[in-house]
Amino acid sequence: MRALVFNRTSEITNAPQLTRNRARCCLNGVGIQSSSVTPKFYSLSRIQEFAPPRDVESVSAATLTSEDFRRNFIDKFRPCRIVGALEHWPAMRLWKSDEYLIGRVGKEKEVAVSTSPLFESPNEEQLKHNLGSYLKMSFGDFMERASAPGSGHTVLYSHRVSEPNGYETKFANAHPLAPRHVEPDLRELFPDVDGFPFLADARPSLRYPAYRAFVFRNAFTDWHFHPMDDALMCQVDGAKEVLLTPPDEKSHALLSGLTKEYGGTFTKDVASRFAGAEIYRAVVNPGDALYIPVYWWHAVEALEDRRGITIAATFRTPMAISGDLRYPAARELVKSLFATSETGIAGALTKLRAGGVVAGAVTLSHLHRARQALKR
Repeated sequence: MRALVFNRTSEITNAPQLTRNRARCCLNGVGIQSSSVTPKFYSLSRIQEFAPPRDVESVSAATLTSEDFRRNFIDKFRPCRIVGALEHWPAMRLWKSDEYLIGRVGKEKEVAVSTSPLFESPNEEQLKHNLGSYLKMSFGDFMERASAPGSGHTVLYSHRVSEPNGYETKFANAHPLAPRHVEPDLRELFPDVDGFPFLADARPSLRYPAYRAFVFRNAFTDWHFHPMDDALMCQVDGAKEVLLTPPDEKSHALLSGLTKEYGGTFTKDVASRFAGAEIYRAVVNPGDALYIPVYWWHAVEALEDRRGITIAATFRTPMAISGDLRYPAARELVKSLFATSETGIAGALTKLRAGGVVAGAVTLSHLHRARQALKR
């Protein structure tokens, strides 16, 4: 990830937060229709009726130092909204124009576009829905569709913007649910993004590309967590609402239970299941970035019927957090490596070290004790 040190001459102020048009919400299960999945219950407002959220802390990028960001948020495993984080990006000015984006990317470039929310933990039938929701089209046709009012859920989903950094796993080269005949790539836009002064010492991401683009209209991303790498959800255009839950035992049991039971939540009225849950909320406006630590469950919904752009910037999670087996998601990761490794504990240790989950000083005896603890 590029790091940028510069002198700011303009003052960053809190942009007025957009409020949800509740008349647009799917409070009664009536929403955007899909050929393969019918009623949708994915309104984040509905969840908040049963679990009133706390506000995610907001800080100003103008005064946030690398030391403060690491000490107060990364090391404490806390999300935050960073106001004005993208103020210096050329994309903030240039990407407002459809003509510029089409000219930069190319009108005929082939892209994969999702026309429905995706199941995050799909069974066989739901996987067919995920794959069937994608359309192959030219970038020019996508932009025309994304600029049309009332076009429904339309997302150019998780297309790489940055060049490979040499550390990423194979996952970084293609979204696992995207059609294999389309390479998700918008690297023509890379010159228009930049780094973050408060993240000058970030280490390269391990699982995801450093920068991925989501160009959307009426988008919804169901509850999920990132099993590796911390993320900054950067809003270049359009506003999004995000709900988050901490990666503790109670929250993880709730969300992993729902995704295992239904594959996702966007087709079921599960809002009442969130009663008593610890929920955090952020509205991320253009120019803002939301810091989402690894293992934090979150769901995302666009707030306006308009074309918007999100850049997901990722960087490596501190090893002390990613390898902390007090977090249920970390334990599941270790269990999965034990289960898939052909060489037992030694193979699992190799995978964990390669993924940056454990330090090189961890020995086989340490990992053996961890496996015994996981069995209890």
